[in-house]
Amino acid sequence: MEKLLQLKFVVVGGSIAGLASAYTLASAGHQVVVLEAATEAQLDIRYEGGIRVPPNMARLMREFPGVSSILQEKGTKLTALEFRTAEMSKIEGSMSFDPQIMSDLGSEFYLVPHYDFCVHARMHCRMQSNISFRFGFKVRHVQTSKDGPSVVISSEGEREEGDIIVGADGRNSVVREFMMSQIREDEDDDDSCSNSTGPGVLALVRDIPGATLSIKISDMMGHEDLKTLTTSTTFTVWMGNGDSITGGRYGDIYVLGLTKSNSLDAVDSDLDWHQSTPSSTFLRGTRTNYSPLVRKLVSLADRSHPTTQVMCHLDGYVDTNERAVLVGDAAHCSPIHATYNSALACEDAYTLGTLFSHLASRSQIPSLLKGYNELRMPRSKACATSEITAMLNNQLPPGDHRVLRNQGLNHTLAIANAPGEHAEDLAALWQGWITLTNYDAKDAADEWWLNWGRHIQA
Repeated sequence: MEKLLQLKFVVVGGSIAGLASAYTLASAGHQVVVLEAATEAQLDIRYEGGIRVPPNMARLMREFPGVSSILQEKGTKLTALEFRTAEMSKIEGSMSFDPQIMSDLGSEFYLVPHYDFCVHARMHCRMQSNISFRFGFKVRHVQTSKDGPSVVISSEGEREEGDIIVGADGRNSVVREFMMSQIREDEDDDDSCSNSTGPGVLALVRDIPGATLSIKISDMMGHEDLKTLTTSTTFTVWMGNGDSITGGRYGDIYVLGLTKSNSLDAVDSDLDWHQSTPSSTFLRGTRTNYSPLVRKLVSLADRSHPTTQVMCHLDGYVDTNERAVLVGDAAHCSPIHATYNSALACEDAYTLGTLFSHLASRSQIPSLLKGYNELRMPRSKACATSEITAMLNNQLPPGDHRVLRNQGLNHTLAIANAPGEHAEDLAALWQGWITLTNYDAKDAADEWWLNWGRHIQA
């Protein structure tokens, strides 16, 4: 049996990616300190927003104590997707989650409030003796060295040292910027990630402006035209012109998520999660005249949370000194208001935890981080390509391409009405989604270790 070498990991960021990373690394036997910019008082205030939990994420998070109960008690189990025109809210397509498919995938698809999920995960992390937290720690800079400690420095000049830094600090990651600066120094290149391009469809999108807002289900109950949404288990996409909106019931709130591939705003806002603007700003910069139903939902919200996600197409998630690694939105280009960003964060965490459960010598660190890159890079590209392709397809301008898209979606209605007559079409319809949600990050990491990692000399 391997004898574990215990490291100290410094996790920058205490949201989903950071909490999952802290838990899996601690479960592997390492010491972990989580640095969170928000204060405990800020985290105690119930905030808005939701998390999509597809089967690949739900299966992993079963190992996190109590998460299955949170999903079932605080969340919503989805039964279908529907696609509507943004202007008239007319149904163009629908896909029901076939019970046999979901059974084969080993989990349902859930929507859950972000607050409930993170409060529960943070509580269980704080119960672990080898996980500690520093709240109100706003990271200004990080330093790594092949021989010395890795250092995280706050805006107040405080320091936290460790063996490896885990950058779980989101779309505006300080850890990622440090890694990009290493590359610029090595290549004498002033380009930032905002000027990077990705392969294929990823090269079409440089940044994604968007926004989210939440409406209390209790505030919707008195409106006859909204009552069906208060008990809905369907996730809706309103397809517009250069923008689209998704909507679903995340337990006791209904969440709208806006993305724009062709914004009318010259400069779109990007606020931290605890900052907001009036809900009247939610549709700012959209080209689409959204239906009265969507506008009514927007009017019932108190505030909107605008974001702008810059697409950073990285060549790797590990710094040049092999002492810092990126997870979650700091690493990936999957849109933050889409299906797989939280799932990718959890997959990252379980990949790291599984790989570093085998650490017996410091000499193995570079190889394990190389394995992390090899596992996560193609997976990230596959998810981002799927998400951005879907986003652009949902935001087609009027014309022949939109007509063809709607014809294809209309066929899903025929399949739903007579699934037995369209068995082959049904299988083709679900194949891409099944491929992405059937992925198991722990199995992939275990397979990498058996095939490659165990041959590394300790």
